[in-house]
Amino acid sequence: MRRRSKSNLNLADSVQALATIGEQSVLESSASAVIEVIPAVMDTMRASLRSHVGDQLTVPQFRCLAFISRHAGCTVSEVSAFMGVTKATASVMVDRLMRAGTILVVNDTTDRRRSLLHMSSPGRTQLLAIRAEARKDFAQAMTGLSAQELTMLNAGLEILRKTFRHQQMPLRDMKKLISNTEILPS
Repeated sequence: MRRRSKSNLNLADSVQALATIGEQSVLESSASAVIEVIPAVMDTMRASLRSHVGDQLTVPQFRCLAFISRHAGCTVSEVSAFMGVTKATASVMVDRLMRAGTILVVNDTTDRRRSLLHMSSPGRTQLLAIRAEARKDFAQAMTGLSAQELTMLNAGLEILRKTFRHQQMPLRDMKKLISNTEILPS
């Protein structure tokens, strides 16, 4: 068995350390780029949604509706945690959506004190129509991109989707986080 000389060992360690620094630098650079770009995309999305929700919904109501769509059977407490509002505020919002016919409130069969929230057919139709209009706005904004840029964008978004799909905070953990912080009333 051959032993490395002390100088070869130090050189190998130095190369490994530089590679780690390089990886960390790329990783931090990528994280910074995501943190910088995502808010601008979200601002554009919010503006687009605001222009398409119409008179029937507010943007917070749209967000609530979209959350219920993604988390069928959720509770008002879970809506509250997601929205970052008090349970009372979330309850009023859910009540308005129910009266508008966009969601259904069903009593939990295992706990009669709990109500579970589901999308209604008209609510789903309204949500899909708003999203379709927002997609048109985004497509219009990206008309100046080349086919190669769009392919690269889609590849990058797929990587983000795979990375963050598994890191979404479970609803129960989200409720704990929100309950341990001060929630400002809407």
